Amino acid sequence: MGATPISAEAAAALVKSGDWLDYGFGLGQPDLFDRALAARASALARVKIRAAFSFRPRAVLEADPTGEHFLWFNWHFSGYDRAQHDLGRCNYIPMNFGEAPDYYRRFIDPVDVVCIKTTPMDEHGYFNFGGAVSYHKAVVERAKIVIVETCTAMPYVYGA
Repeated sequence: MGATPISAEAAAALVKSGDWLDYGFGLGQPDLFDRALAARASALARVKIRAAFSFRPRAVLEADPTGEHFLWFNWHFSGYDRAQHDLGRCNYIPMNFGEAPDYYRRFIDPVDVVCIKTTPMDEHGYFNFGGAVSYHKAVVERAKIVIVETCTAMPYVYGA
């Protein structure tokens, strides 16, 4: 399977109401896709987004302050995630973070859509998870739809 370039808007159009969507961890959370998905808020309902340690505000939450369209679930809180929790917009998922890959492989139903930020494709046709490698390989292995948002500023991490 090869990579097919599409716009952030076309990628966001792949998300349906009721889907489980995974944004991944920290640096790997998408920005362009997040804004494109937020623009579709009024067309969606009950999209469940799982993430961990958000470094910046998420457009889907800012566009939907009442949680009618997007439900945010989080493995590990950053300051932003904690503030969203205190506003009733973020649900904490307790776990031992080192066990996340096993959770995705054995206990969590396959994710409908995953969108993760990576390095641009290399000369061999591979993307690199960069500084957000954590559990991304496991979620991508089982996702029904995989969307990669590339970023030239994502640091290349060997072995990732």
